[in-house]
Amino acid sequence: MISTEFPPAIGGMQVMAFNLAQGLSRRHDLVVYTRGNQGYPAPGLSTEPVLAADIGHDLRPLAAADADVDVWLAMNAGYGALAGRLRKPMAVVCNGNDFLTPWVIDYPRQIDLLEGKPHVWRYAHPLRQAWRRRVLREGLSRAAAVLPISEHSRNLVVRRFGLGIERTVIVHPGVEDKFFQTRTPAAGGTLRLLTVSRLDTHNRRKNVDGVLRAVGMLRRETDIRYTVVGDGNDRLRLEALAGELGIGDVVDFTGRADEARLLAAYRDADLFVLAGNASETDVEGFGIVYIEAIAGGVPVLCSRSGGAVDAVRDGETGILIGESDPRSIAEGIRRFQAARSRFEPARISAYAERFRWGAAIDRVETVLMSLARGGAARDAGLSAGMPAGDARRAESVGMT
Repeated sequence: MISTEFPPAIGGMQVMAFNLAQGLSRRHDLVVYTRGNQGYPAPGLSTEPVLAADIGHDLRPLAAADADVDVWLAMNAGYGALAGRLRKPMAVVCNGNDFLTPWVIDYPRQIDLLEGKPHVWRYAHPLRQAWRRRVLREGLSRAAAVLPISEHSRNLVVRRFGLGIERTVIVHPGVEDKFFQTRTPAAGGTLRLLTVSRLDTHNRRKNVDGVLRAVGMLRRETDIRYTVVGDGNDRLRLEALAGELGIGDVVDFTGRADEARLLAAYRDADLFVLAGNASETDVEGFGIVYIEAIAGGVPVLCSRSGGAVDAVRDGETGILIGESDPRSIAEGIRRFQAARSRFEPARISAYAERFRWGAAIDRVETVLMSLARGGAARDAGLSAGMPAGDARRAESVGMT
């Protein structure tokens, strides 16, 4: 496994890489190649912290190991550039931003020289990205299998890079068993909202701002409390915004939570809210936190964008809103309030059963075993085996 996003770093890609690594290592001889400051200790998990998130550098240690490898699993789309340059077959996980704005692919260093030149410095970043996308396109065309994490990511990667859909297998991220909790929702009274997210300036697509403004709109008409679990360099600005909106007394920024406090936050919530702002170059590939909430029977409110629609079924496991502006978020919360009694925790939790990590591990293993035997993604019997609803949606956008 090639994974520059790995614990102890925090994030959805790290969670997915770690859980797949743990599961596969129980069945096979797995080595995780990761960054020099990573390599989370776990029983039976072998790590080689030698990567620098730079293809030019990382090709050397990976090529040195190639002779002992049967199949590669790249957890960041950028490493798809090495497909074909490493001799053994490679399956490439495609999340979202890792192929929309690749950051681990090498580029000609002459581009850096533009930074110091008047009139042309502004072209340096677009040139880097254009080069990276070209290299990635060539690499993905050589990859033995491409593993998008949602239907949305698959549609994007197929369109952007001209891949055949038969070479793709959707592998949804999973949810850990601990998130399947029993909860009894309150019949009424205070409406308790929850967001779990990193609060970083480069991650503002999470749109905590929009939820805060929606809470400000709703406060006069309903008894509402909003808890934000997470930390980062944008937290102070968000706390200040809550104060400016006059809702500081009903909003609680808890910072990072340990496992017990996080599970308690999910149990106490009436509605999980994370309505991201997607763009052409910045999307939510899936959103593991949605499934964490749903596993515990907590309905979810999110925007109809990115991979969240694979996790949330409107009116069944939550509320999908068309836009992510504060008014749309507020209206979505009102919709939930009006139908609150219809969201039964047991039925919501049952939907998350299909997302247990065992299912994701089985799916990835099937693909990798097929590749190791000299087959292709379609030989694994999974690419055509998507649920009927997924197949209909793919057909409706001209994918099949």
